[in-house]
Amino acid sequence: MRERLEDVPPLVEHFLDLFKKETGLSHLTISDAAMDKMASYDWPGNIRELRNAIERAVVMGNGKSIVPEDLPITASLPKISGMRVGLTLEEALNEFKKAFILLNLKHTGGNRSKAARIMDIQRTYLSRLITRFNIRDLA
Repeated sequence: MRERLEDVPPLVEHFLDLFKKETGLSHLTISDAAMDKMASYDWPGNIRELRNAIERAVVMGNGKSIVPEDLPITASLPKISGMRVGLTLEEALNEFKKAFILLNLKHTGGNRSKAARIMDIQRTYLSRLITRFNIRDLA
């Protein structure tokens, strides 16, 4: 669902209709804020998590309108592995570059030419970066 967040609102409406029939709450609505919260969430549990979130909101809510507080989800934050607070922008960029180079070298079995092609940079530039970041060859 992460790649198809545009599908969330119709799915929400579908599940809401389903639970309205089950509970007899035919006038239950969903607030715009609650819909926005669901549309911006990345749904790691996929459609089952969405269904369960709506069911819980219907059961635990006030019976009139689902609001963001009724939803058992937290705001999605970008997940950047290893990123730390307190770095300068240049330090953060250098950490990213080093990790990115290591990832691509591992992927190519240490083949610098292939890694450079994947990253769309010159092999000589990659070699300079490997030296600059003191990256050991991965063979």
